[in-house]
Amino acid sequence: IDPVAFACLQKNVLASEKALRNAHTCVRCHNCDASTFLEHLRFSNTRIDCVDLDPFGSPIEQIPSAIRCLASGGLLSAAFFDVQILCGSAQGGSSSCFARYGAMPLRHRCAEETGLRL
Repeated sequence: IDPVAFACLQKNVLASEKALRNAHTCVRCHNCDASTFLEHLRFSNTRIDCVDLDPFGSPIEQIPSAIRCLASGGLLSAAFFDVQILCGSAQGGSSSCFARYGAMPLRHRCAEETGLRL
């Protein structure tokens, strides 16, 4: 909800206008809370083709709302950057991962790869 970041987003969309039009793609920018906006789409029976969640922190809270507003065959992209929790190496160990994601990380030499797949 940072006005400077939102202005940058709008500028990038405008700069890509021709390419978007050639790809028959419509991009609309909204500067509001993602969960609130996704719920608004859901309750207004608006379905969208693509939701890209890339918050600061975990997007787990937005996933249910994002799924509910996707069109049939839509794409959901979500970035999870709390790797320490997903690998079980954060304070609280495996219990932190289980509390947040309902999954238990395996602590072994491939923990990062396993954590990405949770």
